[in-house]
Amino acid sequence: KIKNDRSLILGSAVHAGLLSPDEYTLAPDLKKPTAKLGLVIDKIKEYRDKSYKIIDAVNTACDEVDYYKGKINNNKLHKIISEGLYYYLNMPTDKNVIVLPSGARETCINCINNLKSNRAIMDLITPKDIFGDYIESHNEDAFFINFNCSHKDKNCVVKFKMKADNWSIDVENQMLTLNDLKTTSSPVNKFMGGSFLKFHYYTQFFIYGFILSKYCEIAYGLNENWDIDYNVIVVGTRGNNDTAIYKVFKPFIEEGENEFYKLLKMVAYCEMYGYDDDYMFM
Repeated sequence: KIKNDRSLILGSAVHAGLLSPDEYTLAPDLKKPTAKLGLVIDKIKEYRDKSYKIIDAVNTACDEVDYYKGKINNNKLHKIISEGLYYYLNMPTDKNVIVLPSGARETCINCINNLKSNRAIMDLITPKDIFGDYIESHNEDAFFINFNCSHKDKNCVVKFKMKADNWSIDVENQMLTLNDLKTTSSPVNKFMGGSFLKFHYYTQFFIYGFILSKYCEIAYGLNENWDIDYNVIVVGTRGNNDTAIYKVFKPFIEEGENEFYKLLKMVAYCEMYGYDDDYMFM
């Protein structure tokens, strides 16, 4: 879980640095401890701000993070203080300042720099027309949609939220482009045959494209004559922090459509009849 937390935090920091640089700032190296100890210091600060006594804040934080839960002795306490005190005393109060451990911070900076240095990637994120004028593009937009579902005499509404990393719309040429940024600890050149399939990212691309196109039908007059271009932008969090762009072609989108509607029907059925592990969906 801690490994996944680190990956998510690093991925979020890369997203913020590339797509929302005016909103988020990467803090200087504050010597934040890695893994669970870093989370413990965050929690200690949280509980101290709630007026917990220091020892109560330490014990509660360690229990919550499962850091030597119930086993904090003088040696462990000394480790927490010696390795976390500088970060604790310099922890920023601004929630839009991102703090990473030293190694992760360096990786984040390298990832962002390599993404920005890849001209093809930047041309996707901030596209221009043949005259050099910028085409309308957006980052980190949230969209919401309700799916009205029914089965026999039952009805329910399944609410869905998405956040598009980057999208652009060229009304003149009737082109909608959806780009999604992914960080990976695996070699970038194995992404499409690895993580893309393992985590069913094609299903994400279908539903994101579906919702975005529904919005653009209303806002821009998108119709069946338009083209929709799907791209996944990948940066590695290991090695040289390589970058790449992969197009997501129609067969993937169709597979994503089939899987999404199957999942939607399963959720809707449970919403209407109750959640039960004994259900068997075909």
